[in-house]
Amino acid sequence: MLYNLLISGYDEAWEGNSYKIDRDRCIKVTQYTSREIADKYGSFGNEEINELKTFPCIFAYENRIDKDPYFGYITDIIVRQDGVKITFEKTVMDKFLSYQDMNEYRFELDITEWELNRTHWAIKDVELENLLQGLGG
Repeated sequence: MLYNLLISGYDEAWEGNSYKIDRDRCIKVTQYTSREIADKYGSFGNEEINELKTFPCIFAYENRIDKDPYFGYITDIIVRQDGVKITFEKTVMDKFLSYQDMNEYRFELDITEWELNRTHWAIKDVELENLLQGLGG
């Protein structure tokens, strides 16, 4: 199962229910997504958008912000020439990852060394829900 990893350098990005990101930072090989996944989902076709909305999400902040991430799902995706707007719903969890956990479990989450320092949207091939249960989340 895949999961969406959305990272923002804006300290209020995930406090609402929608966020806009530059299209060139979304689901590309240069944005920490494998070629196979980027080729399939980076086109943002209708079928791909519908699939993306079924993947769990981590809505995280860049390391310098020191704020905990959220878990949730994307409910809508609007694609324009230079940007993508997502609408999302956060899920309240008793325990979820902290911003320190994001660094500690980088390997398990398939996050590269510098990835938490860049605003982008990546897709990772990790069973997120199983991983979180294994970590006690």
